[in-house]
Amino acid sequence: MFQLKGSPLCFVSLFLSLFLCISLLLYVYLLMNMFCVCVYALAECVSLIMWICVLFDHSLTLYVPEACFLGSLIPCMCVLLYECLSVHVFVCLCICLCPGVCLCSQALEAVNTRLRELYPDSEELFDIVLMTNNHAQVGVRLINTINHYNLFIERFCMTGGKSPIGYLKAYHTNLYLSSDAEKVQDALEEGIAAATIFSSDCATEVSDTQLRVAFDGDAVLFSDESEQIVKAHGLDKFFEHEKAHENNPLAHGPLKCFLEALGKLQKKFYAKGQRLECPIRTYLVTARSAASSGARALKTLRSWGLETDEALFLAGAPKGPLLEKIRPHIFFDDQMFHVEGATEMGTVAAHVPYGVAHKFRKPAEKREPAK
Repeated sequence: MFQLKGSPLCFVSLFLSLFLCISLLLYVYLLMNMFCVCVYALAECVSLIMWICVLFDHSLTLYVPEACFLGSLIPCMCVLLYECLSVHVFVCLCICLCPGVCLCSQALEAVNTRLRELYPDSEELFDIVLMTNNHAQVGVRLINTINHYNLFIERFCMTGGKSPIGYLKAYHTNLYLSSDAEKVQDALEEGIAAATIFSSDCATEVSDTQLRVAFDGDAVLFSDESEQIVKAHGLDKFFEHEKAHENNPLAHGPLKCFLEALGKLQKKFYAKGQRLECPIRTYLVTARSAASSGARALKTLRSWGLETDEALFLAGAPKGPLLEKIRPHIFFDDQMFHVEGATEMGTVAAHVPYGVAHKFRKPAEKREPAK
């Protein structure tokens, strides 16, 4: 018969050793599961931040759908690896844009439809290019998104970490919109119309059949010549200056070329007798006073061969309430308090960082030309 020999103290020591070993194994198992959850949560946070913050270099906002829980350590580590290398193409290939993104896309398509009806062979149409410095594999998700919302975006530019600014001229860009103020400034320095876009939490409903664009005057359509007078000498001197130079056109501002492009398309409708039914409508919304300084603004546009459908001189009054009535798809201004006032009233607004108010800026870093 088999017998264990030894003192009771030996049996107690053996029992405690086994208990400690089992406890240690359980503890390691629990730690592994906790680490699994933490790593997975970190991976999802990285994905959420990456996608919510930037995709508009391209001005687009993405949301990340709920992903299924990966219940082991190794898959979680793989997800994190793919997050870093391939911008989250592993977990969610069916990512969708928020409904408010590309808010004017339907209006632009309506204009294009009308142009094709009137000019079947014309290639002068609106064209949206989606630009991002993300990896090319993001294209699959963007295609799914665009198909989901029936957007007419056919051209992508995915630069894999490089700034897309070097490609703007190659795309013959008339307007560059981004949520990145530095890239907007870089685009302006390249001579391209650009603005930093701000959406509204309480966006008003806009037309699907008519594109409406509102512009400030000074430092947007026009140069900042008049603003320099105001800042240096005050309003009284400004009124005197404008009266004395009423017949001298202002120099062009950063968005003059965009108004020019819109005007060119408008004239195609006018030529067919559709001035009143034109699907493009433009607005000048300026803080200037009509009697004391408005004439120079209108005469400047006339000297350029341009016009706006409506000119609204507010004499310093807030612009937000009027924009709420106009309901433009986008409003451009060089002053942030006007941009903020517009967004508070439900208008999507874009800030143009140009002129005397924005002259203090560190020199831009040199960039290699796009190959």
